[in-house]
Amino acid sequence: MTRIIQPRGRRGSLRWLQGLVNNHPNLINQQLSPALQLSSGDNIHWLSRLTSDEYAAYRDASFTRKLGVTLNMRSGEAFLPECGAQWDAPGKTDSGKTILLEATSHLEEIVSPGTEATRASRRKIIASLEETKKHPKVDLAINWAGTFCQYTNRHAHFYL
Repeated sequence: MTRIIQPRGRRGSLRWLQGLVNNHPNLINQQLSPALQLSSGDNIHWLSRLTSDEYAAYRDASFTRKLGVTLNMRSGEAFLPECGAQWDAPGKTDSGKTILLEATSHLEEIVSPGTEATRASRRKIIASLEETKKHPKVDLAINWAGTFCQYTNRHAHFYL
């Protein structure tokens, strides 16, 4: 199980997100529910970054197990290399909807260097990103493994 114990956030989006999901979940749920078109009373239950779980984040198979998600297309390991996306706050609603929240407090957080993966992992990442681009009909000439790699990796993870 890829469970990564995290320190308590001291600044930025991680600090604020940990504070909300642990101390004020009703506040964040109330703000997100209309945007997510949740029915009245359909509450979000946050599954990671919890004080009771050492602020742990989850990756790979442990992530899908934590969410109770079954990958029907193929396994995560067949799609992306190990140490894949680590969402800031995954959750489930009472009605069973999956919530994947990525907190970003400023633009610099979504701008990342291109993938620095090994050759074999890089091939797998690029193939997965190329497949993902076809789903929302994105211009195939756009390089998803470049400047916004972390951001596009989240799209691939969500697509899977």
